Amino acid sequence: PRGTAVPFDFYRYEKQLDWEVKWYNYGEGTAPLEHPEAFLALRQQVPAASEHRSELAYAWWDAPRPGIDPEHFATFASTNFEIEPGRYRLELTSDDGVKMWLDDQLIVDRWDQHVPTTDEVVVELGGEHHLEIAHFEIGGFATLSFRLTPADR
Repeated sequence: PRGTAVPFDFYRYEKQLDWEVKWYNYGEGTAPLEHPEAFLALRQQVPAASEHRSELAYAWWDAPRPGIDPEHFATFASTNFEIEPGRYRLELTSDDGVKMWLDDQLIVDRWDQHVPTTDEVVVELGGEHHLEIAHFEIGGFATLSFRLTPADR
């Protein structure tokens, strides 16, 4: 009935990660769809901009940072983390192309131009791990976000 208290459970899992994020401009010779190897090699160069943050949650209509071409940019993000043993869901939302590696194993490969799309992967984790994400933008809206949650909740 109206005005009656209703008990409920609330659970929020927040695993803080230390992401190193780097941005690069790309051109014809490093275009991600035409020259994927050259594009991925950008991460070995000095970035046009970079930052550290605990959450990977971006949405852009413009350049992510001054000096970055809003229509043709690369985002590379990586983190090392330690976690309790268990099954975890990795959620990666992207617009446009994205690849994600867990401990050097490719687990998400959506290397195309697309609207915001979320990929989910359930994995067994425990101990120390390394995540790396490569993302590209080809005009319009861009997004890149990552969530790690227990798979059984």
